[in-house]
Amino acid sequence: MKIGVIGGGALGLLYSSYLSTDHQVTVFTRTISQANSLNKEGITLQRGEELSRHYVIAEVFNPQIHTQDLFIFTVKQYNLQKILEQIYKLPQTPTLLFLQNGMGHLPLLSNLKNENIILGVVEHGALKISDTHVIHSGVGTTKISPWRGNEETVSSVFNEVQNSSFSYEIKRNWYEMLSNKLIINTVINPLTAIYKVRNGELIENKYLEKSMFQVFTEAMLVLQGLDSFQTWNQILSVCRKTSSNRSSMLRDIEENRQTEIDAILGFIIHEADKKRIDIPVIRFLYHSIKGMEYKGG
Repeated sequence: MKIGVIGGGALGLLYSSYLSTDHQVTVFTRTISQANSLNKEGITLQRGEELSRHYVIAEVFNPQIHTQDLFIFTVKQYNLQKILEQIYKLPQTPTLLFLQNGMGHLPLLSNLKNENIILGVVEHGALKISDTHVIHSGVGTTKISPWRGNEETVSSVFNEVQNSSFSYEIKRNWYEMLSNKLIINTVINPLTAIYKVRNGELIENKYLEKSMFQVFTEAMLVLQGLDSFQTWNQILSVCRKTSSNRSSMLRDIEENRQTEIDAILGFIIHEADKKRIDIPVIRFLYHSIKGMEYKGG
C-alpha cells in the first residue's frame, strides 16, 4: 500500500516509521531541509533503549502532491485548511485518516469528495528530538471510526496496516470517540500550560485537582452523552499513566508556538453558545491561553 503521511512532527515520524516496515511511505514535510534529511538518513525510532532505522520517501508538501492509497494527516488542526485545498484537487479519491486533537476541524471535511474519511484518536506518546529522530514515549493504540464510509471498508484498509507493535481499534461511534478524547484534552492541556506543570502534578496537588473537576463539570454540560463517573476516572488514569509527561499545549507555550486551543476549548465554547450553556471557567482558560499566545497586532 502507498501511504502518504502529511506532517513531519512527532506523530508524523512515529506513524511513518512503523508503517514503513510493510508499506511504501511518503512523508510530506513543511521544509525542504527536513525532507532532505529524511531521504538521506531515514527515521530513527527510539523505544526505550532500543533504536531502529526506518527508510521513507520524503517530499515537501506542494500543490503538485501526488495521490496515495491512504493519506494520514498528523498536522495541527490550524494547518489543515491550506493543506486540504490541495487534497481537493487530487484526481483520485484515496482514503483519508485525520489524527487531529479536538473537533474544530470537522467542518473542514464537508467539502471533501472522498468516499472514505476516517477520524482517529492517538493514545501513543511521541517526542520529536530532531527532524529525523522520534521517541515512542508511551505505547498505546490508535482508535479509528468512519466519518464517511462504512466500518467494513475501514476494516479492510486497516487490516493491511495492522502491526503487532502499533495497533488500531475500530469504533462505531465517532462522536463518542472524539468527545471522550476532547474532554481529556480540555481538562489536562490548558491547566498544565497555564500552571506549567507535568500531567501528574494535576492530581498530586489537591487544589489543581479541584480546578480540574471544575473544568470537567462544565465540559460535561456541553459534551452530552458521556458517562460522568467513567469519564472522570479515565481522566485521572491518564494523569497517572502520563504523570511525567508535559502536555503538547505546555510544550507549545514553552517553545513559543501556536497551540491547539481553538480546536479544543474553542469548539466547546462554540457548542456551549449554540446550547446557551454558561461555562465561565472554560472561557477563562481559553482567553488565558490566547493571551499567552498573543504577539500583538
